[in-house]
Amino acid sequence: MKSFYFIAVIFLLYINISKAQWQYRTDDKQNEIISVNDKNNNSSFLIERKKNGKINFYIKGVGESECKIQSIEFRFDGIKDVLLFKVEKSEEKKLKILYDDINGLGYLKSFSKLVKERNFIYSQFINVCGISINKRYSLKGSSNAINKINLIPFLNKTIKITEAKMAKIKFIEKSIPRLETKNFPTHRLRDINPLDITEVYWKSYQNDKYHIKIKLKLNGEKSRELFGKFKLFKQIDKIKSRY
Repeated sequence: MKSFYFIAVIFLLYINISKAQWQYRTDDKQNEIISVNDKNNNSSFLIERKKNGKINFYIKGVGESECKIQSIEFRFDGIKDVLLFKVEKSEEKKLKILYDDINGLGYLKSFSKLVKERNFIYSQFINVCGISINKRYSLKGSSNAINKINLIPFLNKTIKITEAKMAKIKFIEKSIPRLETKNFPTHRLRDINPLDITEVYWKSYQNDKYHIKIKLKLNGEKSRELFGKFKLFKQIDKIKSRY
């Protein structure tokens, strides 16, 4: 009887441990996926490595209902800092984490360091209604899965590329007259890769000396005009210029 209870306890412990372990699988497109469920098994944190080497982060099982989720905060056990990433809806109850955003470089650096050092990820989903959804994902047993898809080398490469993109944004900031906004609005670049920018042009907008439009010369492509007009800190005299 004692042996039976001992085996039963070991079995229950095994179930609890296995639930916290990260899983590895491939989908029908031969993409590699590592994942772990939250402590209540209501959602999953997934990292997908595509055949071309690109890695995507997803949260599956968190619905938006009528309140769109705009961002997610990550915290790690024993660390006070909060890491903030924007998200977008991938499919029903599946959010894609936009970890390589230029403005989130500092968060990405911390994430790439802590994801292998800590034991838990605490996540808080922030939606437009101001309602928070909280989840906790275990990092116990994640090292083998993370190593299997070469996550850390990929993130380190992503950090270097993002740093280069930020340097090119600084180039634009220094090339044009001072804007009223303190920081250059990177979202105006839309689908433009900052590393493709070779020259910057600007001209006054409809002869208004307080507003300009910005055009960019792209490597191997025609010039592109940034969306909209930009308000200046002070008026300018020259109508056109190039850097």
